Amino acid sequence: MTATTAPPEGLRRKLEDARELRALAHPLRMALLELLYVEGPLTATECGERLVQTPANCSFHLRQLAKHGFIEEAAGGVGRQRPWRFTSLGHEWSDTPQRSVPERAAARSVVALLRQRHAQYLADWQVRRDSEPAEWQDAAMLAQNTGWLTAAELAEIRDATQALWDRYRDRQLDPSKRPAHARLVQSLAEAFPVVGVLRPDAPAYNLDADLAAAAEAAEPVARDRQER
Repeated sequence: MTATTAPPEGLRRKLEDARELRALAHPLRMALLELLYVEGPLTATECGERLVQTPANCSFHLRQLAKHGFIEEAAGGVGRQRPWRFTSLGHEWSDTPQRSVPERAAARSVVALLRQRHAQYLADWQVRRDSEPAEWQDAAMLAQNTGWLTAAELAEIRDATQALWDRYRDRQLDPSKRPAHARLVQSLAEAFPVVGVLRPDAPAYNLDADLAAAAEAAEPVARDRQER
């Protein structure tokens, strides 16, 4: 099947609820969502064939994504073979002190999965790199930048980077707009303030410990709500 041409309701969806974030923080669900972006609409059987999963397993996780509004049924289904399509071209969420503890824990779980998923794509690229055409080897990038910026300037870089990607977003909806030699490209960008140059043996960020602390902090909140 070809990519859907029906326009989604919005270019990017802002996730506000911890339940939405937790629904997304699952390896297979994230892979299913990626697959629908690239090849959808697809049925559970077709997803299973591409991701080497059983149709039943894909069907369950597709329904969970639909329950939280990430995907919806597409036209053209026959019998129990229901195709699914994505509902937005991207997602946004925040992890700030103003958010509840469960929301922040869920957001960090999604970010951890995104980093893990990107690492898988990067590892795959490293295996294939030498066999790729020279122009693609040259165009691929790994960039590290350090500089003195204000918060507003950092936000400007963030917005400008996203704006560049948004210039080509219509190709996701309409394959006819893709240039003849265009290929699917994966990118993950992060930029944040640092406290100085870290020593070589500085400890790495421990996501599991952070999430465990967040979950522990959330327990009194959950108990208080139940008592009410």
